Amino acid sequence: MAYKVIQWATGSVGNWALKEIIRNPDLELVGLLVYGSDKVGKDAGEIAGGAPVGVKATNRREEILALEADVVIHCAKAFGQSEQMLDDVIALLESGKNVVTVSDFIAPQIHGPAVRERLDAAAKKGGVTLHGTGIDPGFLCDRLPATLTGLSTIVDKIRMVEAADLRGHPNPAMIMDLLGFGLTPDKFKIDPSHPGIQYCATMFPQALVSLFSLLKLDFDRIETAPPVLATASRDLEVASGVIRKGTIAGITWTFLGYRKSDAPGQPFATHEWSWYLEENLPGMPEADGRYQIRLDIEGTPTLRTVIDITHPQDPFFMPTAGAAIRAIPEVVRARPGFLECTVFAAWAPSLADA
Repeated sequence: MAYKVIQWATGSVGNWALKEIIRNPDLELVGLLVYGSDKVGKDAGEIAGGAPVGVKATNRREEILALEADVVIHCAKAFGQSEQMLDDVIALLESGKNVVTVSDFIAPQIHGPAVRERLDAAAKKGGVTLHGTGIDPGFLCDRLPATLTGLSTIVDKIRMVEAADLRGHPNPAMIMDLLGFGLTPDKFKIDPSHPGIQYCATMFPQALVSLFSLLKLDFDRIETAPPVLATASRDLEVASGVIRKGTIAGITWTFLGYRKSDAPGQPFATHEWSWYLEENLPGMPEADGRYQIRLDIEGTPTLRTVIDITHPQDPFFMPTAGAAIRAIPEVVRARPGFLECTVFAAWAPSLADA
């Protein structure tokens, strides 16, 4: 029997998830929430670029909450919407629907114990499960390196680098307005109230929090290094618009994860995000292709892994949707509450802790 699925939002990730829900015979689309008023009332199949499927899009949350469904694939707007997103997820859980989200909550403890407790309580009240996932965080820089440590007897440190060529990515609202590409360096401000800065500071480090949990480490803190900025050597025409010479065309964020025993400046794990709109920018790690992950696990033995992700249209958001879809059976089967990802036989500081 097919899983009954609600798709929440049809943006960069949500549209890929919607396509797969419609395509996959093991899934039955029963509801669709959209943000854009131009999509309200349209058939979900047409929104996904295909034939009608008999499910009309709505922007009314109460209509979605009233539906019967096994799971909601939650792909909400993530920038500047944290309180609304938390309220929506809690309402979905309390209405008795399992939720798989790619927008947050891979490691909800990063928001503090009160948020984690509210989510867990809502899930248990509804008798359902919440799981956060994605490509990174959610898989490539938490589950995957933890799995690779299963070959290790000693792990001294872990370095993870995501390099993404965003020239072909048509999302000016994210790239220009929120992340700061196209600004002059003097205009790039670390303003905690800015939605893009909030997102970078709370979403990206969840990979480290999740990794520490998987390895059963005594997590202490995450520090954020000042971002490295690189400017365009010439005027650039990219999918999201025009980047003028001398404005920001590359940004690298680095997050440092510490155990309680680590000395200052010597984190156990680092996670770098390097995004760029021009090749050969100074100080910018680059992908061999459009999207690449490099994992360095120093220890006994030392492991170095490079993952190239390719897709003719979208190597970033299509796999993110894939991670959410693949989680459905595990989430539906899980006990009520928050479902953390697991790995088999990962390295741990002690075999007694494994």
